Amino acid sequence: MRIRWKTTSIIGLCTFLCVWFCLLSLHGRFQKRSIAPALRTVQIDRRNKTLEGSQKQDDSVFPSSTAEYNGLAARVNSHERRELPAKKVDSGEHTVCSARILGQHPWTGTCGSKPVRFAGGRKVDVKCVRFGTEYGGFQMPDPMCFLKPGDVIYGFGVGEDISYDVAFASNYDVTVRIFDPTPRASEHVEAVLNTIRSGQRPESAPSGKADCYLFNGQEREVSGKYPADKYFANVLESGLSEKRLTYRPWALGVEDGTMEFHSPKGGKGVSHTLNAAADGSSIRVPVRSLGSIMAEFGDTAISVLKIDIEGFEVKVIPQLVELWKKIPKEGWPRVLAFDMDSLREGHPQKDAEGAKAAIMQLKALGYTQFSLSGGADIVFVLDTMDPAQTKSVDDDGGGTNAVFADAFPLSSRPTLFRRVSL
Repeated sequence: MRIRWKTTSIIGLCTFLCVWFCLLSLHGRFQKRSIAPALRTVQIDRRNKTLEGSQKQDDSVFPSSTAEYNGLAARVNSHERRELPAKKVDSGEHTVCSARILGQHPWTGTCGSKPVRFAGGRKVDVKCVRFGTEYGGFQMPDPMCFLKPGDVIYGFGVGEDISYDVAFASNYDVTVRIFDPTPRASEHVEAVLNTIRSGQRPESAPSGKADCYLFNGQEREVSGKYPADKYFANVLESGLSEKRLTYRPWALGVEDGTMEFHSPKGGKGVSHTLNAAADGSSIRVPVRSLGSIMAEFGDTAISVLKIDIEGFEVKVIPQLVELWKKIPKEGWPRVLAFDMDSLREGHPQKDAEGAKAAIMQLKALGYTQFSLSGGADIVFVLDTMDPAQTKSVDDDGGGTNAVFADAFPLSSRPTLFRRVSL
């Protein structure tokens, strides 16, 4: 009897423990489900410069009154440019920002995530997306929730491939301004604009070359051997309206004036350089400084700036740095994209030392390298957060700056924030 009683007691105790653990598990799951829809917001006390987390049961990641939530790339509120709140994750695939255009986007592909390190040793893993073709694209941070409808992005040097600019405009409701003074670039942009206006792709090239098309009675090509038929089909698919794309045949320089551009060797290719061509052919083009261009358009800030000017970036970057030092930081570009031909072996304008010096100036200003692709395509992001205001978020073992994470949240999170720790 005594043995049977002990056996019964042990079985009863085991049954009780199993039921207890099951109830705990169900309770934990219920709590997670009830918390999942709530997004953690970060409220910043401007006077005390402190961060504190709170739960908010609405669509805003941040309330519109928050002025300093711009960790990596969100713009600080100002009288001229008031920040709109980002929206919560939809369907686990995209983060809806105020300027984000949801749907299918041509020339847009994922490139994993990039570990970005900031002052004070902060490390942030940011989702990466490629805008544009393999030839003309860049690896950009995603999503860019600092953008709001109507923001302006600039692109200098477009050649015969504006896929990056078209892809950007198909993802965000922004105004795209592109600049290139070379004749073939001008013809290419006009062909794209004509496609947008008419809704019709250009005719195929008489030569039968896949990367060529017929425009204004002449056979022209798309850079990088990209199929022309597919290229213009993507332009139409982008849904880009002509009013959101501005083109001027200007070169970017340190001051207004004109400059002699030397034609590519044998007249082949679209890119011109400052080095004299063997056959002596050249063109004279209008040159404008960035400050002068912004003043003409009435742009008080540029959100994203792309520069591909055949090695001349080593001359322009120091001037840009001096310009930005004179204006509030909220007016600086939050993302910079450079095709730094000055780093490319064999390029006529190769200047590795000048390129390194220019990069150091950008880093001293607060820009951090986000991506490097194609050997010399470099994207920088601006860290506008005071390290003293930083808290890290526990995200699968990696430290993430809380404020930064809201400018570029990772879509893999079930909620934008889980556990905040000092």
